[in-house]
Amino acid sequence: MPNMTGSEFLTSIVNVYPEPIRMIMTGYADLNAVIDAVNNGKVYKYLTKPWDSDQLKMIIDEAYNTYSLQQQQKKLIKDLLRVNEQLEFQLIQKSSFE
Repeated sequence: MPNMTGSEFLTSIVNVYPEPIRMIMTGYADLNAVIDAVNNGKVYKYLTKPWDSDQLKMIIDEAYNTYSLQQQQKKLIKDLLRVNEQLEFQLIQKSSFE
C-alpha cells in the first residue's frame, strides 16, 4: 500500500468497523509489525507467504466460525435485554395493582 502499512490501515479502521475478523498476509516477518498489528489492529491471524492452501482454508473457516459466534452472542444479549425490559415492566404493572 502506498501511504501506510497494512497494520496501520487496520488500526485506522478499528473504531469505524469493529466487527470484522482481520487477517494479515505478508511476505515480511517483522516481529514489531506483527505485535503492532495484533495489539492495535485487532488482527485475528497473521499469515506469512508462501502459504499452505489447506491451512489457509482452515484459518478462514475458523475466522468465519468466530465471527458467527460473535454475531450469535450479540443477538442473544439483545434478546436478553429485551426480555429483561419486559419482565421489569410486568413487575411494575403487578406492583401498581397490589
